Amino acid sequence: ALELDLPLLRDQSLISKKNQELEEILQGEIVQLNGEFYLRRFKDKRLVVSSMMAEGLRKIGTISYLLKNGALNQNSILFWDEPESNLNPKLIRDIAKLLIYLERLDVQIFIANHSLFLIKELEILRQKEHNIRYFSSGFDEENNLNYNIFIILSDCHS
Repeated sequence: ALELDLPLLRDQSLISKKNQELEEILQGEIVQLNGEFYLRRFKDKRLVVSSMMAEGLRKIGTISYLLKNGALNQNSILFWDEPESNLNPKLIRDIAKLLIYLERLDVQIFIANHSLFLIKELEILRQKEHNIRYFSSGFDEENNLNYNIFIILSDCHS
């Protein structure tokens, strides 16, 4: 949350294309005025306070803003619990592409999710030579924590 208060980067050339894609999803851009975040809609320039935005879109707006102020960079670690929750299912592919984009920026990403659709999208992108690892965890009969690491989704077993 503290990272949201950083000033915006002057040179946003590295993230401009991806941020434009995120703003197309939002149909506007996230701006901060007097310590409050708003969506400035493209169609009519109206400001919508972020608390009135759908939760899923607010997540995308947060990522967009963290890219614009440089908080998400090669030294960052992103923990994102169920990135697909509260989103229109048609946006799952966009979220997978966003995660791969962040991986290319050398952001270390940890997601927890239960969406086969998001994992499948990531697996399709992984096949294009991305460094994705899948982790599975659970408890055995003696209540000991077990975990497994997989490189290929088809190797995962419950």
